[in-house]
Amino acid sequence: MTERLPFEGLRVIDFTHVIAGPLATFQLAMMGADVVKIEPPGRGDQLRRMGGEPGRVGSGLGTAFLAINAGKRSLALDLKRPEGRDAALGLIGGADVVTENFRPGVMERLGLGAEAVREINPRAVYCSLSGYGRHPDWAWRPAYDHIVQGVAGAMWTQGGEGDPPIKIGFPMADTAAGYAAFTAICVALIERNATGRGRHIDVSMIAATLAMMATPVHGFLGTGALPARIGNTAFSGSPASGTYETADAPVVLTANTEAQFAGLCAALGLEGLEGASDPVAWRDPAVDLSHVRRAVAACLKRKDAAHWERVLNEAGVPTGKVRTVPEALAEACMADRGFVSAVPDPERPGEEFRLHGTPYAFDGETPAPAGPAPHLGEHSRALLAEAGLDAGRIDALFAEGIAEEMQA
Repeated sequence: MTERLPFEGLRVIDFTHVIAGPLATFQLAMMGADVVKIEPPGRGDQLRRMGGEPGRVGSGLGTAFLAINAGKRSLALDLKRPEGRDAALGLIGGADVVTENFRPGVMERLGLGAEAVREINPRAVYCSLSGYGRHPDWAWRPAYDHIVQGVAGAMWTQGGEGDPPIKIGFPMADTAAGYAAFTAICVALIERNATGRGRHIDVSMIAATLAMMATPVHGFLGTGALPARIGNTAFSGSPASGTYETADAPVVLTANTEAQFAGLCAALGLEGLEGASDPVAWRDPAVDLSHVRRAVAACLKRKDAAHWERVLNEAGVPTGKVRTVPEALAEACMADRGFVSAVPDPERPGEEFRLHGTPYAFDGETPAPAGPAPHLGEHSRALLAEAGLDAGRIDALFAEGIAEEMQA
């Protein structure tokens, strides 16, 4: 962005690792915040060793890590040693936000919990992310995205009746928790600016996942009935809505209103389906409307997906070709808004590494990261100095293995 970013001047001390926490702080970094990523010496964030390119994984800059840690600074610090904890507290004293995603109780044992932070910096917003929150019967349990998808009921919403539980194909629970944390931090900062005091935010992956599942959750809470597993069928129950094969690629369409249903029939030249246009009949199990889907399917196979995408949308029937991820990113509605940005590749001088941006734009501009993801310990010396340590003490921390510098 050409103008000042909303969070320029904001300091975030980030103890998170893997996906949910780093995704939240990545959004803060994209808004201009100075995100200080504190990692254990020697190995760093586990995500450094994840991604599609073995060479990058071996150097601790796996593509998964690069994608959500751009624009941050790295301090390799052993928090189990008193000197490491004290250095971290030195940075926390001037921070606006502190984030962590260890199991509940870990940060307290390290002397870096919310209460310890509040004593030295009551203005700091402290955000804890975990699998199941702080309930004593659940807090101790390890949590990964796949596990939480199952525990939260998300896997039972996928597929059709008779299918086994199906995992959503991307880390939905991690992503939901990351965006929930980012939102909560922004709200807490607004309040902090008014009151002068930060909050302790508790984000759980299971709660974030269930919040993302608003439609089936509300359906159950309102009726007491378990949500039906409807596969690619629309929530409306329309017999014409769903996914269809065309001459070359699938399309998904919705004829969820009587007007859309009529527009679909007119565009396809279908006659005699007037009796199937009543939404009340769509939900009546005694009414067999399977002939509608057969008629629509037969028509759509006659032309390619691009044809039907244009013709049906012009007829007022929401329709889209089912795209791959590369195809979706290449579409003008995404390319023109700058969703994909490029930063210098930290492993390959002279080359760029592309990564995704924010889902929102400000005054027509999508924020981009200030720079690439850091090597482990790349900024350790500078950050220890910012924590108030003199050069001699910094050298001693490196010599004692409490802190670590990036190796040339």
